[in-house]
Amino acid sequence: MARSWFVFAVIAMLPLAGCDPGLNGHWCGKDVGDDDECEGDEALYTELDQSDSEVTGRFCEAYEQDCYDIHEGRFDGKNLTFKYFFSEQSVTGTFTLSEDTLDGTLHSTKCDCDIPTTLHRL
Repeated sequence: MARSWFVFAVIAMLPLAGCDPGLNGHWCGKDVGDDDECEGDEALYTELDQSDSEVTGRFCEAYEQDCYDIHEGRFDGKNLTFKYFFSEQSVTGTFTLSEDTLDGTLHSTKCDCDIPTTLHRL
């Protein structure tokens, strides 16, 4: 009888297994609830797709505006790094994941400056 309860408990928890989305999904520079609310100056919108330690996707200056493909994306379980290119310039992102928030900086070669950035999971 005890064994059947154990098997039942394991089966009941199977849908929860693997529910950690890692970085997969959409992120916004504003703490909003939906993609289409991620708008306005400096909103920043990001779509990330993680497979093991590799990260792909795109980085946008706002929802569906001025989007650039992410290159060299890497995630080690806590830290995310990536690059994207525009014109003759590039931006390097360096972030740390904490629950549903990515905190870090964007370094732009255009201004040779670091821009503190926080992204929130949508």
